[in-house]
Amino acid sequence: MIRYDFGDSRIRCGFTTRAGGVSPFPAESMNMSFSREPNAENVLENYRRAALELGVDFDGLTGVKQVHGRDVLLVTGNNAGLNKNGTYDAMITETPGITLCTVHADCTPIFLFDPVHCAVAAIHSGWRSTALRISQAVVEAMGIHFGTRPEDLQAIIGPAISLAAFEVDEDVYVAFGEAFPNFIGNPALCQKMGVKWHLSVPGFVYETLLESGVPAKQIRRDQTCTFQREDLFFSHRRDRGTTGAMSGMIGIL
Repeated sequence: MIRYDFGDSRIRCGFTTRAGGVSPFPAESMNMSFSREPNAENVLENYRRAALELGVDFDGLTGVKQVHGRDVLLVTGNNAGLNKNGTYDAMITETPGITLCTVHADCTPIFLFDPVHCAVAAIHSGWRSTALRISQAVVEAMGIHFGTRPEDLQAIIGPAISLAAFEVDEDVYVAFGEAFPNFIGNPALCQKMGVKWHLSVPGFVYETLLESGVPAKQIRRDQTCTFQREDLFFSHRRDRGTTGAMSGMIGIL
């Protein structure tokens, strides 16, 4: 597991790798997705191991069914659990003992922390959710539920597929052009290579957080590419869908 430090002893945050679990090939071995292998007990054991490594309570691990949208779930003690909730791509909580868990196999994991109100968020941001500005929806939801001010937020953008590896067709390029008209010409975010477009989904996430009011100095990016680092990560695109998935995890002790 890759650990991230917000500099606050109340918060635990990390992103699992493919090593250290019990799942068989092709999800070998730390698969965190219930939909990618038939044996749920293997996945549960992987979550138990991840919880132990991160130093959080297994019973407080909470997940959702991800659908590439922009809906945000408020998690409390009443709906905590890995298999209790419906279709969302982001979760927020201020409840101690809960760890929010998203699932990724190239899509961008985002962690937010409000140190003033001790509230956190976990976001699964694939290209569709990124074009829908899910990060902005989460910042707004934290403001509504916790009184969070964007300028107080700290953010970490975790490992995801890079611009070099994320090749898309014209329809995806057009969708990002409509969603980000001020940034679509930026070569750090979008380039044409041959007949295909290449996009930096984490880069567009970063711009969305800035536009939402999160200061640049409070946003960190782990620019490790899930596609390129086969030794560390599963990749849906690289492995043509026959693979496992990692989990982004953030919790309050």
